[in-house]
Parts: sequence; C-alpha cells; structure tokens
Amino acid sequence: MSTIYRIIAIGFISLIIGIGTNQLINQGIRWPILLLVLSKTEEPVDLIYIPVDTARYLLLQKGAFFVDIRPKDEFEIDHIPGSFSLPFYQYFGQKNLLKTMDKNKTIILYCFEPINKKVELLAKQLLKEGFKQTRILQGGFAAWLENRYPLEIGKSL
Repeated sequence: MSTIYRIIAIGFISLIIGIGTNQLINQGIRWPILLLVLSKTEEPVDLIYIPVDTARYLLLQKGAFFVDIRPKDEFEIDHIPGSFSLPFYQYFGQKNLLKTMDKNKTIILYCFEPINKKVELLAKQLLKEGFKQTRILQGGFAAWLENRYPLEIGKSL
C-alpha cells in the first residue's frame, strides 16, 4: 500500500513542478489560458467568421483593425497591410495591449491556418472583455495568400 502512496506523491509533486516551470518559461501556457481552456461552465459564444473578400473590402475602407496572432518572426516575413502583431501567448501575458482600443471597432483576428483553436480562444476572450465586433478571418492568412491580396513586409507596429 505504501508503494501506491509513493507513486501518487511523486506524480503530484511532478505535476506541481511541471506547472510551476511552465509559468516561468517564455512560451509556457499561462494561467489565464489554462483557465480559459479548462472552464466548461462558460456560456456558449457564437464566433463569427468573416470571408476573405469581405475582409479585404474592410481593409480598403479602413473599416476594421486586423490582428495577427502568429509569432512575431512569421509576422515580419509578411502580413496583411496595417495589421497589428499580437502573438497569442503575448496577449495573455500582457492583457493591457488592447486596452486603449475602441471596443466598438471591428477586430479581425487571423493566424496562418484556416482553422485554429488559438484564434477561437482569443476571439472568445475578446468577446468576453467587451470587444463585441470581434471576427475571425475565414480561411486564415492562407486564404489571403491564395487570393493574392496585398501583403506588407517588415516589423510590427
């Protein structure tokens, strides 16, 4: 019986050390993300996907604020013109990045992949924080590239 207790104790200690280490490293999954992913009691949120053609129209009309959640090095290779680089993990580490932004402005989130859980998690979080016009680029940055829409190269804003 004492062997079972030792195994449980070692497992528990390993779990605590693993979670602690995860919080210390730069790309670790932060508590807000863990809580967001693990919370099953949250009310359902209808995420709105915006077609790439509509997104381009909004870009031309300056009717939306584009947020690229890919890592900064990918953003610096190329991105949608005028978009803001906000890597997924950075948002949860520094929540004040969008505090000065108008919550009524349309925000279009994107990453490279057509379907990405990180974009959906961030969209849900922004909706919860009062950004009611949060949208997700349907097809992601890959769809933008497929349509050969304009690109911008260089550093983030």
